[in-house]
Amino acid sequence: MTGDLEKMKQFSEMRNRAEDLLRQQMASAQTTGSPLSAAGTIRALHELSVHQIELEMQNEELQRVLGEAEAARACTARLERQVRDLTAELEVVRRELAAVRQRG
Repeated sequence: MTGDLEKMKQFSEMRNRAEDLLRQQMASAQTTGSPLSAAGTIRALHELSVHQIELEMQNEELQRVLGEAEAARACTARLERQVRDLTAELEVVRRELAAVRQRG
């Protein structure tokens, strides 16, 4: 969970930096007197739309990989429990064998 919170914090910081950069760029465009032309606006909208789709695709892939990682984590936990159980059973068998050997 801590890793998830850290990632969320990183994404939030990245978004804040991107918003700050956009504000700076907008302010720079206004001070230089170079507003976007209609064609520039259409290109920018196209680029933003493409980028949005790319991000959605990346998010889908991240969600898929996260699901796989969670399944692997659950499998690992199950295997660790089985190893502990088998180790405990082995110890019981060893004690019983030692007791049988002592009785001769």
